[in-house]
Order: sequence, then structure tokens, then C-alpha cells
Amino acid sequence: MADRKSRLKRKLNGRYIAWQASYALVNTLPFLRAPLNFFGRAVSAATLPEAEIIQTSTRHSTPFTDAQQAFIRDACGDDKGRYLSAPPPDYWAGDVTVSVRYALLQEATFYAHAGSIADKSRGVIVSDTPERPNWNHDKIRFRTQKTRAQAALSIPVRRYTNYSHFLFDYALPVIRFLQENPERRQGAAFYLVEGQPAFVHILITKVASHFGMSVHEIPRNAQLTAPLMLQYEVEAPCSTWTCATPELAATVRQILLGSGPVENNAPWRKVYLHRDGAKWRNLDNATEIRHFMQAQGFEVFTPQQDNFLDQVQLMSETSVLVSAHGAALTNLLFMPVGGHVIEFFPEDFAISCYLSAARFAGHAHASVCGINTGGRQNYAIAEPALQSVIEQFLDSA
Repeated sequence: MADRKSRLKRKLNGRYIAWQASYALVNTLPFLRAPLNFFGRAVSAATLPEAEIIQTSTRHSTPFTDAQQAFIRDACGDDKGRYLSAPPPDYWAGDVTVSVRYALLQEATFYAHAGSIADKSRGVIVSDTPERPNWNHDKIRFRTQKTRAQAALSIPVRRYTNYSHFLFDYALPVIRFLQENPERRQGAAFYLVEGQPAFVHILITKVASHFGMSVHEIPRNAQLTAPLMLQYEVEAPCSTWTCATPELAATVRQILLGSGPVENNAPWRKVYLHRDGAKWRNLDNATEIRHFMQAQGFEVFTPQQDNFLDQVQLMSETSVLVSAHGAALTNLLFMPVGGHVIEFFPEDFAISCYLSAARFAGHAHASVCGINTGGRQNYAIAEPALQSVIEQFLDSA
């Protein structure tokens, strides 16, 4: 019953209705697609005959522990079909391949207002999820600022607000492409949509400098057309798998920190990331847990957009990381291989995205489920349960 209600609620969503109306309009009168800057139909880059496809694959062989298997099966929800409910036969053994398909698109157009790349000649969006509604195009735009890219290869950077999605879903695949295809870097440029958070500006600037590329900022209503444009699609068993590896994580640390820490030196810090004031999943006993973690010998750090490089430096020296579930856990990417990660969850909300990311980056992972205390999935963590997990981790660290 609850599932039927949620489906009905999604059907009555204003964005969904607007998208359906716009989609019906441009399908009925397709000549309106270009002047309205709306492309409702999405296709995979592999279906475009002019696209040059470069495929890379990474095989992850680290198995799940018994505790991790139980956590995923018993605690992780199959929310709206986004998470893995029927794993392939070798899933628990860690025998999983994550592939990234890079497409070099000729005369493609990037629409900054939607964060999408379109093939205007065919009237389609190039997307890794062609079967889903293209929510970014839910609003018709009557006016865009047309720009012609001069770079040999243009790499658009749409506007990001989420730290985790930017690093795992954008930065890692793009850095991997630039690392593995040095001949494509000559004359290449990032096109950065204005209004980005500080962490996006910092990382893109440093990546461009590292690979000898340029960075250009474009307005939020830009319509950027380029002779050659990069688009990519990640193929994995479920949404929680990324292309992160210990080697790729080390490359990102080197790019951000310059010479960085000596990788042969063992990390020594124990860090608790204090998360407070979020819209969802607030820790109601955050003050008590902060004091508890300090008593356990942990440093307390509050991640903010303006201390991004401080976060990277701190994580590069961290052996044990504790945090509530949230984007701040993306920082595990910057820990040297062999770290230990402890993650808090509300009892009715648990997903395995950071568990998978931790395993790919070469870290151990444990979870602590809290007790629900109110709306918006607020919860509290019992100190004895947390202390038990910490003690087990410190014994093995």
C-alpha cells in the first residue's frame, strides 16, 4: 500500500507533470525542440554511429564480510529500485566489474541549464539512463546564450551542489580518462558552469593544471557547441558501485596536495567528522557523541565547502574515520589504503554506497544503526554500541 501511495505521489509531482507536458509538445511538434531548448528523449552514446567509444573496465575482487552481507541484506532498503535487490552470483565474493564507456561526440551541444549533452541533429539527449525521464529538462528555456568551444576536446562541468556526486560520479571517471588517454589532453579544456561550490573550482583547477589543460567559465544559460565533446556512462551492477580504486585515489591525492604526504608513512590520525544542522538525518545527540568521540581520542572536524583542501590533507593522514552517513564520508577517498571507516545510520535508512566505496579504496568498513527520534529520519546513536565497534576496529587497526 505504501509503495502504491509513493508511486501515485511521484505521478502527481509537479516536475513530472511539467516534463510530460513538455515531452508531449516536442514529440507532437518536433521542430520546436531547438527553439525551446528541450530534448525529452534520451539515448545511449553507444547508439550514435559518429561517436568514438573508449571502454575501460575495473575488476573489484575484495569480498564482502559476513557482517557486511548481513547489513546489506537486512538493513539496506531497495528504495525506488535504486539499490541492489537481486545480486549477481559472484556479488558477495567481490567479483564485480565496473565499466566506464567514454564517448567522444562530434558537434554535440552542452546545455548548462539542464546539465545535459544533446545531439541536436537527432533531437536527443545523450544519457547513461535513456529509459528514465530526463528531469533536468523539466523546464523549457526560451533563451540561452550560444557559445562555440575552441578546444580540441571540450569537457563540460555542470553545476554541482552535492560533494559526493561530484567526486564519485564526475571527478573520478574524468580523471581516469585523462590519465589513461594522454593524447587527448593536448588542447583540451574544461567548461565550468558559473556558480559552482568552492570544492568544484578547486578540484577542476588543480586537475587542469596537473594535466596541462585550460579552464573556461560559462554562464548558467549557456548553450555550448563543440567539435568534440566528452561524455561518459558508468556500467555497474547497482548505483552504489563506482570506478574508485586505491591507485586512482592516490592520483587524486597527488593532484590536490601536490607532493602530498609520503605514502610510505603510516597514517596516524583518528578523526570524527561532526555533521550537524542538515535537512535530513540529523543526529539528535550530536553534542553527546562529539564529547564521547573526543574522550576516545578522536579529533573532531566539521567539513565545510571552504575547507576542502584542509579535509583532503587531514584525510591523507587518517587511519580511522568515523562519521554519520552523508556526503562528508566521500572524504574516505583521500585516506591512504588500509584505513578503517565507521558509519552511522538511522534504523530505517541504510544504503551501501560508502561501504562499497570504502572497499574499492582499500578500507575496512563497519556500520552502527541508531534509534529513530522523530521526523526527517532524525536519530540518536547509543554510546555502548558505538564503543563496541570502535574497540573492534582499534584492535585490528
